[in-house]
Amino acid sequence: IVPNDVYIIDMYAFAGSDNLVTVKIPNSVKVIEVNAFEECTNLTEINIPGTVEKIHIFIFNGCKKLNKVVYGNGIKEIESGTFYNCEGLTEFTIPNTVTKIDNHAFYGCKNMKKITIPKGVTEIGEYALGYYFAYYDNAVHYDKVEDFVIYGYLGTAGEKYALDNGLKFVSIGDARKTPKITGIKS
Repeated sequence: IVPNDVYIIDMYAFAGSDNLVTVKIPNSVKVIEVNAFEECTNLTEINIPGTVEKIHIFIFNGCKKLNKVVYGNGIKEIESGTFYNCEGLTEFTIPNTVTKIDNHAFYGCKNMKKITIPKGVTEIGEYALGYYFAYYDNAVHYDKVEDFVIYGYLGTAGEKYALDNGLKFVSIGDARKTPKITGIKS
């Protein structure tokens, strides 16, 4: 779908394309612009290579069937609203190169139960993980996703976000540990 000589996928390039089911981004792409795949209601899978350095806001907004995202290591930030209302996502592993998960990055992913966050993430924005929009009692509410779990490292932004938001955290290691020195060579 995307030719091999494309460097940038432009704003709204595929927005509303109901015929898209899977997309493999070629290695030539470095940037995916704002809302590029917004409201692609039948999109289920996307493969983003490590050559992509920048993904702008809300690129998958409303892709409700999106359930598989393959990210290469290259992305530094998951921008605001990147996976907004992607209800098909049930789990996600943040690439090791990511250092920031912006506000509302995974907001509205009501069926996501598990996210794994690497040690290198140093900042997680408001309502980035584990929340969805709900309207009841004549008011808007930020409700928590039931049974949502953050897997990550002790002493990191992932653990802090879980604690600050009353979300379950499962440790997969300790980022605070220093390497053990077993001997000194002279």
